[in-house]
Amino acid sequence: MRALVHDALTLEPLARPFEPPSSNSEFILSASQKMTNRTLLCKNCRQSVVKPRVNVHDTSTLELYTNLRTQYGPSALELNPPDINDILFQCDRDLEDYEYLVAQLSRILEQKKRLEQYRNALSSLRSPIRKLPTETLASIFDYACDQNIFQAFPWDEDSEDPPTTISLPMEFLPASSISSTCSRFHEVAISTASLWSRLKLEISSHDDDESENPAMSKMLELYLRRSKSFSLEIGLYVGGDVWNRESTHAFTPLLQQCRRWKTFEYRGHLTIDMFIQNEEEFDLLEKIKMGNGESLDIFERAPKLRELDIEQIGSDCSRFPWHQLTYLDIYGDDNSLVQIKDICPNLTALSLWEDGNDFITTPVIPCTGPFTRLNSLEVNVLPDSGDTIGLLDHIFSSFTCPSLLKLQIDTKADFSPDQAWRPWPKCTFNAFMSRSSCKITELSLMGVGISTADVISVLYLLTSLQDLSIDDWDLPRNWNPITSELMVGLHVSGLGRLLTTGKPSTCIVPRLRHISFTFSGTAFDDAAFISMILSRRLPNPDEAAKVEVDCLRSVVLKFTTRRVDMRDYQPLWDLEQKGMMVVVT
Repeated sequence: MRALVHDALTLEPLARPFEPPSSNSEFILSASQKMTNRTLLCKNCRQSVVKPRVNVHDTSTLELYTNLRTQYGPSALELNPPDINDILFQCDRDLEDYEYLVAQLSRILEQKKRLEQYRNALSSLRSPIRKLPTETLASIFDYACDQNIFQAFPWDEDSEDPPTTISLPMEFLPASSISSTCSRFHEVAISTASLWSRLKLEISSHDDDESENPAMSKMLELYLRRSKSFSLEIGLYVGGDVWNRESTHAFTPLLQQCRRWKTFEYRGHLTIDMFIQNEEEFDLLEKIKMGNGESLDIFERAPKLRELDIEQIGSDCSRFPWHQLTYLDIYGDDNSLVQIKDICPNLTALSLWEDGNDFITTPVIPCTGPFTRLNSLEVNVLPDSGDTIGLLDHIFSSFTCPSLLKLQIDTKADFSPDQAWRPWPKCTFNAFMSRSSCKITELSLMGVGISTADVISVLYLLTSLQDLSIDDWDLPRNWNPITSELMVGLHVSGLGRLLTTGKPSTCIVPRLRHISFTFSGTAFDDAAFISMILSRRLPNPDEAAKVEVDCLRSVVLKFTTRRVDMRDYQPLWDLEQKGMMVVVT
C-alpha cells in the first residue's frame, strides 16, 4: 500500500466531516455516496490506495450510535458483543496508515511547490529583456536613472525647504538599485559610467558642529570611481543659513572633481562662494543653475559655459564669462533687462520671468542694439501686476530680434476665475514685428489671457508661422482664445471659389503645418474645428500652390474636462489614413 503512494495520486473531493446521523434512513441513503467521495484512488489503476481495516459505514456503526443514544453501561453491547480491544487496535492501525499518507501528501505538496518555483524561474529565461543587447539595456538604464541623491542628517526641523522626500531606493539611488538586481544588470551598470555621474548632495547647516559622515563620503567616492572619466552632473542643496566647516566637508569629494563637472545646480540661503573658491577650474562646465546670482565670479574659469539659470544678476560678477552664454533664464527686473543685451551679445535663447515682488518701474528704454543671434524667446508673465509696466510691454518696446524664430508666452502663476488680465500690447507687438522684421515659425501661448481678435491680429503678422500651440489652462471664458471665431479666422476661406475661378485668396498663416490646442472648457465648436482642418489639408501640391497654403501635417486636440464623441471626428480619422497625424483626446 505504501509503495502506491509514491505513484501519482488523485484525491477525490472530500465530503463534509462525518456527523452522527439524525435518522436510520438518512444514514443508509448517504453511506454509499460518502464511501465514493472519501476514497483515495491510484492515478494508474483507479483502485483504492487505502484498504481500511475498520468499516465505519456498515450497519454495526448504525447500531453503535443508536445504542449510545438510548442505553448505558455494559448492556450497550449486548445485541452484538464484538471484541472491542481488537477493533480499537485495528482503528489505531488505520490511523497510522492515514497519518503516513498525510505525511506523504505533505511532501508531495512541498515538491509541487518547489517544482512550480523552478518552472517559474526556468520560464524567466525566456523573458524578452534577456534578449536585449547590452548596448540597448545600457540605454534603458541611462534613461531611467535620474539623480542619485545623497542626504546628510540630522536635518534642521525648522528649515523652510525640507530635503527631498524619498521612500524607495530606486528613487534616490537608482544606479545602486539597478546594479544590485542581478549579475548581468550589475555588469551593465558598472560598465555604464553615466549612471553614476548624476549626483545630488543635500546637507544641512547648523550652529553646532556636526561630525562628518564617513559612510556617505565613502559612498560618494564609490560613485565617483564608477563614473570613471565621464562628465558629472552635480546638484547641491544646503538647508539653513548658518555656515559651519562640517557642512562644506561633505561637499569636498565632489569639489575635488570640479574639472569634470558638466552641469551644476545650487539651492540654498548661503552664497556659493562659501563652498567653492575662486581658484577652481571648470574645464567641462556647460550649464549653471542657481537661485542667487551673487558670487558668479568663481566660475570665471569655465571655457565651455553656455547656459545660465539665475533669478537676477548679482553685484559681484564682473569676471563672469557673460559673453560665452547662448542661453539665459532670468527674472526680468529693471536691472536685468538693462544689462542683458550689453553683457550677453551671443544669446540664441532667452527666457524671462515676470516677478510679482519686483515690478518694472523704469520707463521703457530701447536696447542699444539688436539681439542679432536670438532665435528663441520665452516670456513667463503674471495675469496682472497692477499699474506697473508689464514685462511683455517692456520687451516688445525695447527689444529688436531680427533672427527670432520661436516665441513662447506662458503664465506660470495660479489665477482665479475672476482674474483681471492686462490687455494684450497690440501696438507694441506690431512695432516689435515691424522693427525686427523676423520670421517667426513657432508660436506658443500657454495660459495667456488674450482675446480671439488679438490672437488673429497676431497671426496676421506671422506669415512664416509653421507651428501653433495654444493651451487655455482653465482660463475664464471671456479670456479664452480658443473660440469659434478663431476657427473661422484660421479657415482657408474662399478655397472652392479659388479652385474654380483661379483668383487668389488671402489666408492668415499660410505656411501653418502643425496645430496643437488644449481646451479646458465645455463649449467647443467641433464642426468649425473640423471644417478648418479640412480646409488646410491639401495633399495635392498643385492645389496647394494655387491657394498658396501649405498642407497641414499634424493636429493635436486635447480636452481636459470635456467628453468627446469620437464619431464626430470621423473626417479627421479619414485624414489620418491618408498620412496626417491626428490626436484627439
